[in-house]
Amino acid sequence: ADVLDYHVQTPEDLAHYARACTDILFKFPFGTDELEGIAARGEFDLSQHQKHSGKPQEFFDDELKAAAAKLTDEQKEALIQKRLAERKNGLEEACSSLPTNMRLPIFAHCVDIILSDGNLVALEADFLNQITTFLELGPDEAKRVMEVLLIKNRF
Repeated sequence: ADVLDYHVQTPEDLAHYARACTDILFKFPFGTDELEGIAARGEFDLSQHQKHSGKPQEFFDDELKAAAAKLTDEQKEALIQKRLAERKNGLEEACSSLPTNMRLPIFAHCVDIILSDGNLVALEADFLNQITTFLELGPDEAKRVMEVLLIKNRF
């Protein structure tokens, strides 16, 4: 039986910081309830931290001489290729060492980060396919996570 579902919040139901929000629902024996809410918070958190700390919150890649948020797809691909080449089996080792109950949440966070810019380049798709295998996730599990996060990140 399918125990997961999702609900896309209407604009009227959104928290002040959210541009969009999708609730992951779980069908418990006693009824369906929210398991987790995934909100597209935009730059809310970083802007608040920057405002109150007085410190810039951009990641700067010294090699590319650019802020990561402003990288082109080609620059992102080059950076990913470089990082993966530095340790051939590192990704598989890291994934296989995770406790089983942490694998799906870790996958969801990876998907969320990758899709946050609204683009999925070929290398990112390859990466997600790899970690799906390394985390020993079923294709249906991975597909459901992707569907929910694609809805969230379209806003």
